[in-house]
Order: sequence, then C-alpha cells, then structure tokens
Amino acid sequence: MPFFLLITLLVCAFSACVKEKFDAPASSCSDPSGLVATHTLASFKSLYPVVASPVLITDDIVIAGIVNADDKSGNFYKQICMQDSTGGLSIKIDGYNLFSDFPVGRKIFIKCKGMYLGQYNGLIQLGAGLDNSSTPADLASIPASMIDKYIIKGSCNNTITPRILTVGSLVGNYQSMLIQINDMEFDIASLGTTQANAVLGTTVNHTLNNCSSGSILLRNSGYADFAVDTVPSGSGTITAIYQVFGTTSQLYIRNTGDLQFNNPRCGGGGGVVGGSFLSIAGVRALYSGGDAIMAAGSALRGVVISNRNGGTGANINNKNIVIQDSSGQGIVVRFAASHTFNVGDKVYVDISGTTLTSYNGLLQLDATPNAAATLVSSGNLITPSIKTVAELNADVTLQSTLVQINGVTITGAGTTFAGTCSISQGTNMINLYTATAAAFSTSPLPTGTVTSLVGIVGQFNSVQINMRTAADVTP
Repeated sequence: MPFFLLITLLVCAFSACVKEKFDAPASSCSDPSGLVATHTLASFKSLYPVVASPVLITDDIVIAGIVNADDKSGNFYKQICMQDSTGGLSIKIDGYNLFSDFPVGRKIFIKCKGMYLGQYNGLIQLGAGLDNSSTPADLASIPASMIDKYIIKGSCNNTITPRILTVGSLVGNYQSMLIQINDMEFDIASLGTTQANAVLGTTVNHTLNNCSSGSILLRNSGYADFAVDTVPSGSGTITAIYQVFGTTSQLYIRNTGDLQFNNPRCGGGGGVVGGSFLSIAGVRALYSGGDAIMAAGSALRGVVISNRNGGTGANINNKNIVIQDSSGQGIVVRFAASHTFNVGDKVYVDISGTTLTSYNGLLQLDATPNAAATLVSSGNLITPSIKTVAELNADVTLQSTLVQINGVTITGAGTTFAGTCSISQGTNMINLYTATAAAFSTSPLPTGTVTSLVGIVGQFNSVQINMRTAADVTP
C-alpha cells in the first residue's frame, strides 16, 4: 500500500473516532418503547407506609409522572418533583442542573425496585439508599452515576394544570403536587422585604394570608435566583408546590412567575403606595406649613431609635416612637395609647388617614392607631451619625435622627440632667432636654469636656437633643 494512502486512511479513521466521541446524541422527547407504569403514584405510596426508617422497594414497580418542579431557579436543591393525576412525589437526586435532563413538563418513568421510600419530617420522598449517619437512618439521594438506572426520560413539554384549592383544603394527598390558591397576599410584616436573604444565602419564610380566611408559609431559598426580588405588595394567585414540615404546611414557588399578585390588597389600601413603601424623607416633604392627611395605602418601614424603658423612666412620651429609615431621615409616630416597641425594633406602620402635623416645630404623624404598627424584627440598631452643634442647628433634615456630638461641655441651671441644659462646642450651643420622668434625670451632670454625647435631634420651638439613657454620655 502506498505510504500516502496509509496516512490518509489513518487520518480518516482518527477523524471518525473523534466525531463519534463528541457528537451529542439526539435528544429524544418520546416515551420509551415498551415501558409502562405499573402503579399510580397514590397506589405506589399506599403499598409502602412511611415509617421512621426508609423502606426498601423489592417489587418490580414502575411509576410515571410529569416533572412539576426542577432546580433551575435554585429554589429546589438536589430534587425534582413529579405528579400524575393521583398524587405527587419528591425525588432526591445527588446532582446539579437537573433541569437540563428533567425540566418542568417532561414525563419520566422510574424503575423503583432497589430504591427506598422515606420521609423527611412528614414529606414523602424517593431515594436510592440509606444514610446511616443518623439513627434511624435517613433516606439517601440517587447517586449521579445511577440516575439513568432508575429514571427514564419520556416526552417533553407536557402541560401541568394546577389543582385549585383553598388554604383550608390542603391535605397530605396533595404533597409535592402543583396547586393554585386564589386571593392571597403577603402579610404586612413581609412588605418591603426580599423573597429571601441572598447576602447570607439563608432561607426565608413568608406568611401568605388569604383574603377570606387562613394563612400558609411560603418558603424561599437564599440561593434562588429571585432571592433579591422584593415581594409583591398586591393580592392575587399563587401557583406552587405543596409540601409539609411536620405539621406545618409550606409552599415552594418555581420562579416569580408563580406569583401573580397584581390586584389591590385585600379590602383595599394595605399600606403601599405605588407598589412600595414611602420613605420618611418623602413623608416629611409632604408637609408644607399646614396639617396633611395621609392618603389611603400610605405606609412606612423604619427602625425605632427611641427607648421606652419598659414603659417607665423614658425620656420621651410613651405614646411616641421615633423611627429612622434607609433614607437617613426620621420622624415621630404618635399612637393613641402607650406602645410596646423597643430600641432596634424594625416596624411596619400603616399611616393611612393619620395626620402629618407640627408640634412646636417637631414633625409627627398624629392619631396613629396602635394596631397600625407591626413588629418586623428586633436587634436592628442604628449607628448615630457624627455631627457638630453647628450642623444640628442648621440642617432641619436631621430632625428625629440619631446623632453623636464629640467634644462638648454640658451645663445647666442645676447639677443634674433634669430640665433644659446647654451643650456647648466652641462658640456654638444647642439645648439638651431631659424630662423629669426620665430615669437618669437626677444623675449629676458631667464636668469638663465629654468625649461624646448621643441623642435624638428634637425640636421645641428651637432645636434640642434628647438623650435616651445616661449611657449616651461618654466622659
């Protein structure tokens, strides 16, 4: 054989091998020939009652269903869910990007012999082994190398019609099925927050309320691609996968398209203007020299910077809280009766119908029902901004904010904090007011220059500072 012909044959042979190795097989979206389900999901689960430890499946059972949830958005981790007309099932798979092979709408067939049926705090799951690291043993996922042994891909783009249910009609038979509930809205405590905590990667539970009655948890992963999205403020329909954790019912969405909350909140209003909270700066800007009634649907979210000392010994009226938000501004909210909020409490306040007014120059939201305020979370301390006395006297936007003034002297008519004292910084002065009811009012004034003083910027005809406790002064 001539040398050039030999080389040509070798090159062709090598090329054929390379081509055969890297050509992706044609994607089949057809049901496998000759493979049929022997049991519905409901009948399959009834054969193997869920007990503490996973149960080995020894019969030649084949189940089939449509994938109704995958891991594409990140809200489902190492699992897919499937359903047929009788029920649903969660499948544990030790793999990533499962949606590439098992997207929502794909029919799958599962050869169950040799697998295990178990439960995680009441949620029925299918896996392929035992995790003996705990007692009793937990259900182990299907190893990535064995996926094709158990799960056979079928037709694609099948339509899944969610079951339309109410909160009260959710029972175990609907586990891992796609359901739809109408007339739902996020609880007011969730308004203005994100779907989950993407910064820390932590899961967040939101309460969803029905416009008529009942509520349920919506659970979102911090690794979901929609974790940073703000929750919708209106009401509407949720489509989700129903699961349980013990006796607690939970919903999981596949993506934010599952939330169609485009209607007004139940009963109208609901504390949101234009789909978002008003900033305190925006509310303050509404005052133009005369009282203003806040429109229906107006709401604020802020952190309490004033203290109440359990309702006694505070340096501010027990009907008032001072809140500050991310706009950097603050405002007084005056309730109809004494409140129970503490420093660092993040609160939601529905200010619909309240009066924005000035009390001797101090802006406040008057006539606020106590029930209009809801605690969102605690421990959200505001860091005081460092200001000079000259800045405090000149900048009205600092009113009702927490500030720190360094290197000042404090003098008064007496030797204690009670009443009106003077804060001096060079040639600039500002009043320091302490109510006689304040727990520290009888404490002696510090002598000489103090390192720092922290307080809330107030106003009583002229600018003044209100300390919260004696610890607000650093000698």
